[in-house]
Amino acid sequence: MKRQRGDDSEVDNCGLEHKASQRLVEDLDDVGIDGIVLNDFTRADIVVRSRSCTGHLWMKVQVKVTRSHVSKKPNVWQHDHIKGYKGMLVVCLVDDDEDRVWLFDGSYLDGIKPPNVGITPGGKHEKAALSYGSRKSVLLKIAECYQLSHYWASRVVCSPAIASPSTPSLTWTPSETFGIVPFEDCETDFVSDAHAKEFKLISSWTSTVAHPRGWFVDDAGGSSLVYDKMISKDGGNKWLKIQFKSTSPREGMSGFRGKLSKSAGMLGTSKKQRRPYASGDADEYIFIHHCALRGILDVWTIGEAELDGSHPGRTQCITNGKVSGTGTINLHLQQDVADPLHDNVHKGKRNKHHSTIWTAQFHERFECV
Repeated sequence: MKRQRGDDSEVDNCGLEHKASQRLVEDLDDVGIDGIVLNDFTRADIVVRSRSCTGHLWMKVQVKVTRSHVSKKPNVWQHDHIKGYKGMLVVCLVDDDEDRVWLFDGSYLDGIKPPNVGITPGGKHEKAALSYGSRKSVLLKIAECYQLSHYWASRVVCSPAIASPSTPSLTWTPSETFGIVPFEDCETDFVSDAHAKEFKLISSWTSTVAHPRGWFVDDAGGSSLVYDKMISKDGGNKWLKIQFKSTSPREGMSGFRGKLSKSAGMLGTSKKQRRPYASGDADEYIFIHHCALRGILDVWTIGEAELDGSHPGRTQCITNGKVSGTGTINLHLQQDVADPLHDNVHKGKRNKHHSTIWTAQFHERFECV
């Protein structure tokens, strides 16, 4: 069951891309192309497949959205974070403007010097686009690219330029084709190793905890929002903003440590800044440790009110008003639960007195494959 998103003021540029991806999939259906919107943090935003081609291979497409033209440059539309999409199609569009849409070869964007592309009508970048102008022309070009790539991939030996029997008027070369791969390869192709780890942890929690309890889990609607997922524990009546965090063993001590900080942009041009989460960022924080060796998933589900310093004797972990949080939390197990890291899995010193810390009351252990 999907929640109703409405006009959420928290939707950021990634949220715009998510919505644009959904609409793109709907529009591609009109030109004979099946599409699927992928999870956050995958390299592609959507994958597409022509219904006229056999097999189960998909082509990756990245979607970039900008809200308007560059400030004081009404004839320039800038799209950011364009690197890392070699062998893929990249759709650049302007929100709510049907005539401002461009289709690029990701290798071209990867080869230009700046990390963004400023597109001017009639300029060099527009001329380098595979298609631009009307939305319909871009949709048809995506369909054509899939058909040509599929035909090329199905041939072991091809001449430099070859015409498809099903589309005899089209010719192309290998440089104009794009990789088509099984769906599983698309949904596990992540932007970074950190994103891959987070996806696996959330997937383990969803299948081990949420689904058996009948909870609904929905995407946040943007990968740069301060929470990861929306969940409902009551059949969809009330939705909670959830932030998932991985944990690490505490060196020389029992228990684990979780980080409660978020990105705060760049300091200068090179160093990333971080700051503690603040009240209102999420309704619940879910900390996870997966011990694959023993098939154990340790989970701490802690509401934000437990972390904001309103409880005497507890360290304030998140920012509340003008009082900044520590940005970290120590997590402990229940009294009757063995620490899975004690018998040489973790080299730290064993500490038997670890069960009286307040976070233990929020701990649950699950068997996990």
